[in-house]
Amino acid sequence: MVSGVKYLIGASTAMATLGPVEGFAICTLGGRFGVLVVTYSGEQLLHYFRQRPRLKNKPRFTKGNRRLIRIKKAGGLPIIAFLSPVFLSLPVGCLFALTFEHRRKRIIIWMLISLVVWGILLFGFKWVYQLITKVEF
Repeated sequence: MVSGVKYLIGASTAMATLGPVEGFAICTLGGRFGVLVVTYSGEQLLHYFRQRPRLKNKPRFTKGNRRLIRIKKAGGLPIIAFLSPVFLSLPVGCLFALTFEHRRKRIIIWMLISLVVWGILLFGFKWVYQLITKVEF
């Protein structure tokens, strides 16, 4: 379940306590649960923030808005999905993805692809390390 909030913490805990296959499966399922919950409930959260009254003199093109536009032009949803599990957190990445893309199914697919890729990278290193340390010269 920790992987649903911050994938790297759940993966490091699983690496310390589980084997590579079990850790990969548990972290991917936990991350998937977090992606599903935030993707389907995040729409209401974004709606709440959009309904709040704006300040009268607040500029529309803030530094954060320009950064979001730059990310969207650079790659949009695939970039956010790739960065979310390790550098951002899954809930933050899903909320950013909801600002770019309104088709939830597409968000979920990209996030799951990203979870699987990061899981293979992280737990693949553990598996290779276990193979190398078992070989005696």
